Amino acid sequence: MTTILIAEDSPSLVHDLKALFIKQGFDVVACSTADEGRYALEEHPIALALLDLGLAQGSGFDILERIRNHHRDLPVIIMTARDTISERIQGLDRGADDYITKPFDFSELLARCRAQLRRRSTAADARVTLGNLVYHRDSRTCMIQDQLAKLSTKETALLEALIERPTNVVFRERLFQALYADEDGATPNALDLLVSRLRKRLKDSGCEIVTIRGLGYMVREQGDGEEAS
Repeated sequence: MTTILIAEDSPSLVHDLKALFIKQGFDVVACSTADEGRYALEEHPIALALLDLGLAQGSGFDILERIRNHHRDLPVIIMTARDTISERIQGLDRGADDYITKPFDFSELLARCRAQLRRRSTAADARVTLGNLVYHRDSRTCMIQDQLAKLSTKETALLEALIERPTNVVFRERLFQALYADEDGATPNALDLLVSRLRKRLKDSGCEIVTIRGLGYMVREQGDGEEAS
């Protein structure tokens, strides 16, 4: 079930919003302080956050900062009575995805939430996450611990072939054909050397490339199984 975080200090609005989202099939985690909001992020699988700026023990911006530092892909909608242009710009510049001014129409808020969740789902489809590694299919880039990994074209192609089927064996013959079919002088040893280089690149990724003797290779999270080479 999709879980929405509501950080709002008005009990009546929280009551109405919870009823609204639960009726739509969502799970809801509600809090009234910035401290509670930061705690909720770590304790629940939040899919979207609705943040009021005027909270006790800090502000909605404190929760937003926590999200952008530790849950950077989580969509955030600010809902507040502060409706000046400068405040809207500040909220968006600090990482909010959308902004809705109180009082608002509940159907509009629902539509904005659905739009953000669709965008998140589309973005998730375009990337593969394994351990501390995120591979972006659209840009063919690899992030390790939020840092861009400098991979060669061949290393990227090998990672792409393996990570499309994590924890599944990819046969040597398939990898060799995909990577070296157009190179007349390539030998099977070239694949072994490429795997060795990619292993070094993934040193801090929380992932490992496993040799399945006589068959091929697989990529998996470190420690997820016994047979590694």
